[in-house]
Amino acid sequence: MSTEQSQSIRNQRLPDQSGRQRPRGTIASLIFSIATLALFTWQLSGLVNNETQFQALNPLLAPIWKIIIVACLAAVVVCVLIARAMSQWTSAIAAVNALANLAFAGVIITLALMGELFAPGPTAEFGPGTDWADLREIFILLVVGVALWNSSDGVRRTRDQKTG
Repeated sequence: MSTEQSQSIRNQRLPDQSGRQRPRGTIASLIFSIATLALFTWQLSGLVNNETQFQALNPLLAPIWKIIIVACLAAVVVCVLIARAMSQWTSAIAAVNALANLAFAGVIITLALMGELFAPGPTAEFGPGTDWADLREIFILLVVGVALWNSSDGVRRTRDQKTG
């Protein structure tokens, strides 16, 4: 397959009911973003039943940190919704998306390194003596990877639309 053909396939859009073309992958991005927002909101709000649910994140985190985390994730969801509604990613949407992702990652990394992010005593254990703080480095790498991927994805989509 030539580069021209692969570029053409990458830039294809799916028509919506109004006849406009929707960028590919926005549904997956939207579902992932909403799921991440829901997961963090649930974890930061505390649990309903300590017997059947596990608490990995600290529900006693200062309210300002909770607000910043949820606001960053909500901004990412809004960016995907706007891009989907406009049927395209713009430089402004990609920039806001990248800033929201990087701010989220920065806050999560800061809180994890300060020892404030994870619940002091997990309510569920995965194996003998599992402590959520032991998974800090893996969690940080995961957050950084997702934030960088999501940020670069919006920028790439904007660039591809301009060149396609």
